[in-house]
Amino acid sequence: FRRVLFRSSGTITLLGNSTISSNSSSPTFTGNVSTGTSILYTNVLNGGTLTLQGAFSGNGGLGTSATHIGTLSLGTNATNTYTGSTILNSGTLSVQTASNLPSGPGGNMVINNNATLTLAIASATEAFDWQRDLLISGSGYGNSTGAIRNTAGANKFSGNTTLTGNTVLYIDGGSLEFAGPV
Repeated sequence: FRRVLFRSSGTITLLGNSTISSNSSSPTFTGNVSTGTSILYTNVLNGGTLTLQGAFSGNGGLGTSATHIGTLSLGTNATNTYTGSTILNSGTLSVQTASNLPSGPGGNMVINNNATLTLAIASATEAFDWQRDLLISGSGYGNSTGAIRNTAGANKFSGNTTLTGNTVLYIDGGSLEFAGPV
């Protein structure tokens, strides 16, 4: 993997799988990312929150590293169209709007043990509908937050869902529907 250093804006074009690491408590990157065919992994080292406000596009994907111990937040301005996979290896991915994660055909979503997808879609006029395949293999970050945590919004997974092992889901608010085969 390559380490990517950034200030706070501009455009990043990935030429290979890359990792953004942060020791800061709450950095924000406002630029766009062109993934090409690569995956951008994040690694928040201190339990803080890394916010990515820009748009992700390309045939690559987005993920958290195995040592990620904080939160990756996709900002409210991010309309992402990447077609690769979303891979959560550790930590939390927080989704604020339905357009944070791409819809339509493309790569699957993998939520590994010790990782959590938090859906916090607060707008009453939009709903998150993941139409790609979903693979869950664990009980969530720190085994206490669930592999998927729904805090707001009427959210849905329409693709195939595969569960391996014990899986925990938390619904603190809103609704969560699995419309495809489980």
